[in-house]
Amino acid sequence: MSKSLQELPCVILCGGKSSRMGEDKALLPFSSYTSLAQYQVERLKPYFKSVQLSSKTNKFDFHCDIIYDTEKISSPLIALKTIFNTLEDEKVFIMTVDTPFVSLGTIGKLYASSKNFDITVAQSLRTHNLCGVFSKSILEKIVEMVDDDFHKIGALLKRVNTSYVKFDDENEFLNLNTQDEYKLALKYYKSDEIEIMVTNTGMSILNNWLSSLTEENQSTLFKENCEKYVLFNLESKLRNNRLVLSNDEALVLFEWLGNFNDEDRTEYYNNENIEQLLYDLECSLESTLVCVFSPDYKVIVTNARTNLNKMMLTQ
Repeated sequence: MSKSLQELPCVILCGGKSSRMGEDKALLPFSSYTSLAQYQVERLKPYFKSVQLSSKTNKFDFHCDIIYDTEKISSPLIALKTIFNTLEDEKVFIMTVDTPFVSLGTIGKLYASSKNFDITVAQSLRTHNLCGVFSKSILEKIVEMVDDDFHKIGALLKRVNTSYVKFDDENEFLNLNTQDEYKLALKYYKSDEIEIMVTNTGMSILNNWLSSLTEENQSTLFKENCEKYVLFNLESKLRNNRLVLSNDEALVLFEWLGNFNDEDRTEYYNNENIEQLLYDLECSLESTLVCVFSPDYKVIVTNARTNLNKMMLTQ
């Protein structure tokens, strides 16, 4: 990631009417937290300069920083106007409270792509108008539109210099607008297994690389038996070019890949494609494992290692 998110404030929009949900979605329980708003704040605050909520009132049951939107009209443009009139920062990461699966990798890519643009937003099968980096340079245009009583966020994107960054995973941008979508999100969060794309060629490259590692290499690279177990059993998890892993296996693999890719491992490469393959695997897991952002992430990984080690003893 070329730019540090620690330079950037994040504001989570919590002022929607939630008409299709039938209740305030910002206050819906999520994960181990009493509200979706609290979950979003806790998962994001380690990475940003600051994390604040945009809301008309303090409706939350936890301590949080709020940017109060005091105008009677509810619209994204009103919220953006208030945010830029409150913060001194030139750029702000904006997202809605009802998108709990947007990953750190996605946010980092959006920020890294935001240079020379007024707005940089995510785009998968559709454009996600309120998931991206917004620059203070748009404030004058926002004021002009609000004065004309024109509140369409899509129209704002068309009137300024906007970059649309492509992403493949539509599930990452799931909006919780209805009770069915909320139930789906809870199921997705608690899923017992995940799937990521890996081609047969990629698996062949990975297996050849693993086979080439000496005992000394293995003792250096694999600190725990569960790490070695997961890596050497990946081929058996391949289903039609997709790796199907338990959450525990995925977590251990993701943690190992992160530690491996953070170091200079040139001496271990025997194939020019292995470095890129391992990096791609890490990115795929990061965008799929929703608990990567959880404040309890380290505990979750420790539990995953314990579970796998126990399972190995029974085999």
